[in-house]
Amino acid sequence: MERLEALHSRLQLTISGLLVVLICWGLISILRGRFGNGYTAGLWIAQLLLIAQSILGLLCLLRVPNPIYFALHSIYGLLIVTVLPAMLHYTQQRTGKREAILLTGICLMVLVMVLRAFETAV
Repeated sequence: MERLEALHSRLQLTISGLLVVLICWGLISILRGRFGNGYTAGLWIAQLLLIAQSILGLLCLLRVPNPIYFALHSIYGLLIVTVLPAMLHYTQQRTGKREAILLTGICLMVLVMVLRAFETAV
């Protein structure tokens, strides 16, 4: 179980790094006025990592004697997993500057929530 908890805490670093790359890529896409399929693929990779992180978190939560203590951490996890697919669905089939701004903003918001969730964990 200790390895599972270590993986859960270390995966946060990978996700944070990927989100920083996606934010930089998004800023370049904003300057270009559009984004491509590679950016969308990067967002889906980030989403898969976030889902894996959530599953690991749920497995770690089963071991905790008082899960109410981690309520805020769990709320962040739930929001993190749902916000990116919702925005990808909203911007579906559109690759303009407006959508690049929205997706870059969402990546920034998810990064802040990932860092905040890391702070609320014990």
